[in-house]
Amino acid sequence: MTVFASKIDSPRDPRQPWEMTGQEYLADNYTGSISSGAYDSYADSKGLDWVKYEKFGILIDTLNINGQPVEIRAKQEKNKYVKHDENDEIVRDQKGMALYLTDEEIQSKGYSLEEFTIAAFANKIPVGIASDEWGASGVWVVKDFQRQGLGIRLLEELHRLNPRLAKNRLGQMTNAGWNMTKAYHKRLVQKALQEGKSVPQNVLQEYPEFANQKQSMVTYFELEKIADRLTIAPNVYPEDRPILKDSDYVRVFHGFRDMEDAIAACRYGISGKSRVGRVYSYEADNNPTGLFVTTNPKAAAEFGEVIIEFHAKGTELEAPVWPGGSYTVQGQMAQYFGNNKAKREEARQLARQRAIERGFDPISKSDRPELANTLMAFGENQALFIGHLNPNRITRVWLRGNRGELHVLSRREFLVKNKGYNFSQKSGKDAWQASHRAFRVDEDFNPDKLVQWLSSKYGNRWSFDEAKKILVRALGAKDLYTMKYELLKYVWPKQLPAALRWLGREYRATNKLTP
Repeated sequence: MTVFASKIDSPRDPRQPWEMTGQEYLADNYTGSISSGAYDSYADSKGLDWVKYEKFGILIDTLNINGQPVEIRAKQEKNKYVKHDENDEIVRDQKGMALYLTDEEIQSKGYSLEEFTIAAFANKIPVGIASDEWGASGVWVVKDFQRQGLGIRLLEELHRLNPRLAKNRLGQMTNAGWNMTKAYHKRLVQKALQEGKSVPQNVLQEYPEFANQKQSMVTYFELEKIADRLTIAPNVYPEDRPILKDSDYVRVFHGFRDMEDAIAACRYGISGKSRVGRVYSYEADNNPTGLFVTTNPKAAAEFGEVIIEFHAKGTELEAPVWPGGSYTVQGQMAQYFGNNKAKREEARQLARQRAIERGFDPISKSDRPELANTLMAFGENQALFIGHLNPNRITRVWLRGNRGELHVLSRREFLVKNKGYNFSQKSGKDAWQASHRAFRVDEDFNPDKLVQWLSSKYGNRWSFDEAKKILVRALGAKDLYTMKYELLKYVWPKQLPAALRWLGREYRATNKLTP
């Protein structure tokens, strides 16, 4: 399969791909045909034996194709550009050798400093490649792995990592390349809808399967471009990191000490609004809620053998705070807020001021400097996830081996691996309760659904009033903590406030606390 270009001078369609129909997109990108037999040498992996696994050091994703794992990997190379004078003549040194642009000159011209080539490997054997072919997008997939979406995936990553290339025409095409381009346009339209972009009605008519798709819906996996720029190795200087906006999505990792909790998170999700058990007791006071996450999977592996990977919006993250300004290290006297919200907020404001005073633009100009400081420039590159994580948002699961190595699985593969696991009420209360709640972790509260769930759980004998009997105990609680505890047996923190209001209204209507 190939898409390969020759240069043409006709003007480009100024519209975005998702604003064009399929035919318009093809007309804008097609520059000529190539015989289907032109690349027969690439029909199997022998034709790609020059694509060496060890040169593609960046793992992007792992797919399951034909019942085997296929790694999508990238090779990064520094670009070199010959320098030209005002007459477009090559600038040469005293020996007549061509001079090259400096990094500063490259950036000033808007050129890319680096170029990425994307390849797919099955058992370290190349089965596909996508590369820059003199300004065009070249994509090849061996015969046994075609018609599995691999070519589209390679093209997506090629354009994601080489944005200038994405602006160019695709070019000359084989029949397979033509069909892949049509499929790629469909993928671009779907992605635009998922990111909330406006897609014209005539384009939507071509893809009726997207008719009911909400344009405001966010698919976290599709926002890897944003996430990747914030998943930065710890050795990158703070001043070289991006400004963090609340609208950004960040790829984060969380390590679980207990396999049961990891399985529950992958099956049912997890709420960052829950009070959680901490490894260190003082953290239960300093940061009682929120899931500790980091941008570095190796850092997450220090806290657990099972690590989940997902994308969090900036508004779903907050900086942890401590009375002393930093987390307690070994041998240091632990400090406590004493469940004082005012002191905790005071510490947050102080952390913000200190972050601004560091003088690094990526931190001080972020929407919340204290969050940018802890996430991108502070120790373990950590933050607290305070959102409600639907399990479908978990993109991958990392397993730490005995020697510290990390093995990656998709969420689905991890669940299949542990499909026979049953939660025990005694072994893990939090995990067991997650499996016995009426709603999804991120779902809005609906009293009718709750009653329906109780009816199906305990038998059809449960009428609306009778089903309430199992909940009304919460209203008879001696304190708010006990009331919430009773309700959290059936609902997640997301539904808890509305559930409390509902029971309050029911109590006022019946004027009784007990069945």
